[in-house]
Amino acid sequence: IIRAVRFGAKLSRLGFTLDPKTAKPLQDGIALLAEVPQSRLFDEMLKLLQTGHAVASVDQLRALGLATGIYPLLDVVVDRSSHPFVQAALADTDRRVGEGKPVAPSFLLACVLWQDVKAGWEQRLGRQQPFPALQDAIDDVFDKRIGDVSGRCKLAADMREIWVMQPRFEKRSGSTPF
Repeated sequence: IIRAVRFGAKLSRLGFTLDPKTAKPLQDGIALLAEVPQSRLFDEMLKLLQTGHAVASVDQLRALGLATGIYPLLDVVVDRSSHPFVQAALADTDRRVGEGKPVAPSFLLACVLWQDVKAGWEQRLGRQQPFPALQDAIDDVFDKRIGDVSGRCKLAADMREIWVMQPRFEKRSGSTPF
């Protein structure tokens, strides 16, 4: 299903559409994904989002009626893809792939999940010091949204590093920004 969505996204970038006869079995077969291991679905989701047509892939998922139900984190990506921050991250990923530059899943996923981390952090600020509150919010979001997938440790470390840097951007005076 994910390969067909990627193929459909490539077609749509070229100005073509996926034939309805091809799309129908995709929609009918979504229940089969329940038998696929979560780590495999995670890897396939990354391929969908990091092969240079993330924006078109999200559009293709919507067009096929597959915006939800393939993989929980992909549901979040599709749901938030209209948010300007996430839109920019998806478009930048596509641009970098098109330019032959490397892309990291940790950056894209950190952008997609930042609003969850920020909301959890803000909820904890009254009860905890800022840094421990941020760390706890990160742990909660990572456990809830990423779960147990292969490569989790590297992904977690990279995403944590990105998220922990964010409070520094709030300091706009003195020499800190420079």
